[in-house]
Amino acid sequence: DLARNELVEEVGAPIETIKKLVVSRSFIQIDNNINREWHIVAVLVEFSEIFDPKVNWENKSAQWYKIEEATEMALMPGFSETLDIALKLR
Repeated sequence: DLARNELVEEVGAPIETIKKLVVSRSFIQIDNNINREWHIVAVLVEFSEIFDPKVNWENKSAQWYKIEEATEMALMPGFSETLDIALKLR
């Protein structure tokens, strides 16, 4: 439920187009730069159709990428690990 709510709030996802939603086990990431421990849950979502993402105050932009492109991108610290875990949910 939380993943669905976040999809609506952060990118305006139309819930009725969710075809598949898979949630990982939680895992911990440590950010020593800010002395913070993050408890992360990766979520893989497949939609039945593409929609135009609409960002809220938490995001500067949102854009669709092919999975192959995303795995080659320079991501924020910790996001590569989260992406890897989410892709294993396929």
